[in-house]
Amino acid sequence: CDCLVAEELLALVRPKVLVVEMAFHYPPPFQFSAQHDAELSAGWLRGYDVHKFNPSTGCSLSYALRRFRPHGFHLLRLTHLDAVFVHQSLSPIVESALGARLPQDEFACYRQSHLWVQMPIEYVREW
Repeated sequence: CDCLVAEELLALVRPKVLVVEMAFHYPPPFQFSAQHDAELSAGWLRGYDVHKFNPSTGCSLSYALRRFRPHGFHLLRLTHLDAVFVHQSLSPIVESALGARLPQDEFACYRQSHLWVQMPIEYVREW
């Protein structure tokens, strides 16, 4: 639900950097986001196990980009579990300091990512 929380926060605050957990098992250009349902959440939480693959959580990189771009955010990079977005007002500083050109290409970042820890890389790369 990181994307949903971030979307709600962006209606209230203007951060310069966003770090959001991604569902890396949905490759670009697929857009996916788990949605909250007050009636179903309690049952879902009872069955949740962090050590088991659960493809119905989080959001995809493409979904996050579609939602955060209108707020002026660019993709900077992917970590093992997260995507780092920076506000466009920081672009000159980030580009100069890191030698990176913003926005980063989501497909290139995804191809270079480590993918989600609960999915073997060989399995996902077959997609």
